[in-house]
Amino acid sequence: MKDEQNIFLRLSDAMAGFLREVYERKEYTKQFIKRFEKASIVTET
Repeated sequence: MKDEQNIFLRLSDAMAGFLREVYERKEYTKQFIKRFEKASIVTET
C-alpha cells in the first residue's frame, strides 16, 4: 500500500501541516483556532 492510499496517514499529514501554519501564525488559521479554543478542542496555542 502506498502512503497516499492510507487515509490515517493523509489525515495526520494534513493536521501536522495545519499545526505548522498555526505555529507560523498564518492569518487564515486564527479563525479556526478561536473556534477550537471555544469548543475546548485546543487548550494552548
